[in-house]
Amino acid sequence: MHQHEEQNTNRVAVREINDRKRGRLPLPPEQKRKRFSLPLSEVERDRLHNEAMDAGLPLATFIRSAALRYEISNVPEINREKWGQAARWVGNFNQLNHSINSGRVTVLPEHASKKLCSDLEYLVEIVQLMRKEMRDAKK
Repeated sequence: MHQHEEQNTNRVAVREINDRKRGRLPLPPEQKRKRFSLPLSEVERDRLHNEAMDAGLPLATFIRSAALRYEISNVPEINREKWGQAARWVGNFNQLNHSINSGRVTVLPEHASKKLCSDLEYLVEIVQLMRKEMRDAKK
C-alpha cells in the first residue's frame, strides 16, 4: 500500500470513530418524533399561543399535551422566573458533566468545587420551594 492510500484509510477510520462519538445518541423508535403540519386560522393560532404562554409552555408542547389529553398545569407567575433560573443552572451543570465525561475537564479547582456545591444546594432549595408553591396553588 502506498503512503497516500494508507493516509486516506487512516482518515476514514478516524472519521468513522469520531462520527460515532459526536452528537446525541439515537432515540429508540417509540421516542422519535416526526413533524406534523396543522393549518390554523390566525385567530386559532393566537388563541393557542396565548394559552401556551399562560401555561408557560412552548406552543408545540402545549398542542401536543392538549391533543394527547396530558394534564396541563399552569406555572404560577411567581415560579416562572425561578424555573428560568433553575433551567439555566441545570444547563450549566449538564455542560460541565459533558466536559468531565469527555475528558476535557479532569480536575476542578477547589474554589470552583465549593461554588458548584453551593449552587447545587441553592438549586435544590429553589426546586423544593417551587414544588411547595405549586402544591399550595392547587389547593
